[in-house]
Amino acid sequence: MMLTVLTDAVLRFAVSSPLAGSMEYVSFWYMVAIAFFGFALAERYGEHIDAPLIFDRLPAQLRREFVVVGKVLFLIVLISMAWWGWEEALRQYAVGERGGAAGVAIWPARFFVPIGATACAIEVIVNIFSRTGSGTADRDSTGR
Repeated sequence: MMLTVLTDAVLRFAVSSPLAGSMEYVSFWYMVAIAFFGFALAERYGEHIDAPLIFDRLPAQLRREFVVVGKVLFLIVLISMAWWGWEEALRQYAVGERGGAAGVAIWPARFFVPIGATACAIEVIVNIFSRTGSGTADRDSTGR
């Protein structure tokens, strides 16, 4: 992404000819992939933002319950995103969505949303069962 933006900026100012489609690639391809696949990686490694100030002072049983409830709510949001993202990706595939003056095909990147949300949902399910089964939820809010 950085190379695309840098190349676009250099070409724009050096020869007054920007890199064709750079805005579409950065906005619709790179950013979506980084965000949605990043959700799954953050879930796998326990790197989502949390607020341990109060949470870590709660009794272990209550912490476990909060973790499970929070993960289930997150799972509902992810499944919803995957479902509606899949429907939207299929709609854009059907029309062959393209963006900008360069005509960059955007429809393939629309599938990053349901794929990334599904990958994150799988990680959440794994974390729910591994935490509740092994009792690791009473360590802290991140599971570390």
